[in-house]
Amino acid sequence: MVVKFLETFFLLFFLALTMSVDDFSVGVAYGLFKVKIPFKTLLITVLGSATSTWGVMLIGKFIFTNLPDSIVDWSSAIVLGAVGCKMLYNGWKQKDDSMEYVKNHPLTLNDSKSVSIWETYVVGLGLGVDDFAQALGLALAGFPIVLTVILLEVAEMIALLSGNYLAFKGFSKKVNGKLLIIPGILLILIGVYELFF
Repeated sequence: MVVKFLETFFLLFFLALTMSVDDFSVGVAYGLFKVKIPFKTLLITVLGSATSTWGVMLIGKFIFTNLPDSIVDWSSAIVLGAVGCKMLYNGWKQKDDSMEYVKNHPLTLNDSKSVSIWETYVVGLGLGVDDFAQALGLALAGFPIVLTVILLEVAEMIALLSGNYLAFKGFSKKVNGKLLIIPGILLILIGVYELFF
């Protein structure tokens, strides 16, 4: 039981870190704009994102609970495969909208008091909804909801803060969009695993 939990924990944490590559590049972009992300603001945003992710996973589990295993497995494989393929496509295209994202994002305001706690939380909700397909696919794949949400959000915080910190310390090289290939491949592999194992 403990071994199974540890296997799930480390698999999920590794997957969460790889899926946070885009968050890392956003953190770097903030740093290049000389915007330091306030920890309190980030915490509230992540809480909002966690709420969305938890809701999506809960809905996914609820909808597919009474369906035959084969339908659930195929649904999971299709969702994860589609998200993985999209990440591969974006990676090969070297698509990186981080700079544009930062310019238009409410967290770029240097005066954190000008953005209310509620507004920051709603921004987090939006970020969670943005990862709808990933969360749904992981729920269908049978990953535990609470552990998945916690690890996804911890990885998001680590990625944003480390990217922001490295940019402030002189790490100004643009993050290569091809890093998105890694989580894309992992999601496709999990989808294939759901079908055949």
